[in-house]
Amino acid sequence: MTGINVTNGVYVTGEFPNQAGQTWQLNRMMHMGKNIYQYLTNVSIGSSGPYYFLNDDKWGVRESVPAECAVYYGSDRGFNIPLNSIGETFAFIWSSCVEIGFSGILSLPGQTKQISTIHPNPLTDSELYVSLNKQPSPLTISIFDFQGRLFFTEQVKVLSNDNQIIIHPELASGVYLVRIYLEKLNAIEYHKLLIYK
Repeated sequence: MTGINVTNGVYVTGEFPNQAGQTWQLNRMMHMGKNIYQYLTNVSIGSSGPYYFLNDDKWGVRESVPAECAVYYGSDRGFNIPLNSIGETFAFIWSSCVEIGFSGILSLPGQTKQISTIHPNPLTDSELYVSLNKQPSPLTISIFDFQGRLFFTEQVKVLSNDNQIIIHPELASGVYLVRIYLEKLNAIEYHKLLIYK
C-alpha cells in the first residue's frame, strides 16, 4: 500500500467467507508494518472466485485491477485453492498485477539475509524453536492470528553463546503469524506458522 491513502483502513472482499461465513463482506485487513496489510480466512479446497482490495469501508473506494489480472467480471482478481492446499497466500501491490509472494511480505526492505527462523513448521507439539542468525538482545516474540488477535507474547534476553530459544505457545490448530522484534537492530521479522494437533 505504499503511496496509497490508508487513513480509513484497508479491506478485502470477495467470494470467500468471512469469520461469520458470509461472502462479499468488507473484511478489514491487519497492518503488518512497512505498508503491508493481511487478512486470513478459511476457504474450501478446490474452490475459486473473485476478490479485490479497498482502502475505505465504502464499496466504491476500491483498487483498479489491471485488465491482465482482472480474471473475473473484467474488474476483479481471482483466487484458486488447489485440492492439495495446506494454506495459500495471495499477495499483490495495490492496483497492480505484481505479485510480491509471501517471502516479500516477511522481508524488510534492504534486508538481504533472514535474521531468524522457526521450526518445526508445521508445529505438531508444544515446543517451537526460534533460531537467530545474530544474537541481538532483548527480543520480543509475539504470535497473532491473521485477524490481529494476540495469542502469545514473551520478551527474551539472549545469552551471548545462545542462538536458539524454545517457546511453548499452547495454540490450537490453525495458521498464525510469528512476529520477532529485535530491539537492538530495530527490526521486525514475520514468519507464517502452521499448527496441526
